Amino acid sequence: MSWELDGVPYYLAGLKLVHTINDRHGLQLWVVNGWQTLADTNKAPSLMLGYTYTPSPRFNFATFAYAGPDQADIRLAAWRLYSDTQFTYNVDRFGVGGLFDVGTERLTDQPGRPSALWMTGALFTRWRVLGKQRTWDMAARPEVYWDRDGRIYGVADNLLVGATYTNAVRLTDNLLLRLEYRYDHSTLAQGYFYRGSAIHDDAPQFARHQHAVFFAVAGVFAHRFGRAKE
Repeated sequence: MSWELDGVPYYLAGLKLVHTINDRHGLQLWVVNGWQTLADTNKAPSLMLGYTYTPSPRFNFATFAYAGPDQADIRLAAWRLYSDTQFTYNVDRFGVGGLFDVGTERLTDQPGRPSALWMTGALFTRWRVLGKQRTWDMAARPEVYWDRDGRIYGVADNLLVGATYTNAVRLTDNLLLRLEYRYDHSTLAQGYFYRGSAIHDDAPQFARHQHAVFFAVAGVFAHRFGRAKE
């Protein structure tokens, strides 16, 4: 899981309109029920505009702009504005992608009506080391997330830096093994990550970095019962 995925909506419920200008350019209009949350904070809809550019099967560029009220206050001054820009380039043995997101929102329910700001960037790379059917792929992902006012991750002036390295070995068409290492670092002097006895939010000191190792096995096994009709 990358940091930027916690700062975007996992799903959008509403209406999506797509207009294909030609085989390279496309436009999108979304009318949605706001940023997904645990509660419906208001009944006002939000809007998102999108543009996609695909000059070839190898390259894709897309940018999206989101605007709408995600607080109880639905006035224009309290709207959340968010921009997501990304690209991918893929060939058989190599691929690279990148993204840059920035968001802002005025917190009209707080004294002084402060404006929150957050932004993130990431670079995704993958390359095939061996094989065509039984394959070995590697991937690396550096990323950074700046939450200036703690709107997304709860602590102001928090700069999060992460790096992930992945090995994926496909033994058969139906069986994939994946080993992944991830490192995260926070610039907060008091730390940010739970560790040891620091497992509550009021702990005096947290860890400033963390390491994680993940191992996954993914398989698909199917069996047909009975005869196929001729």
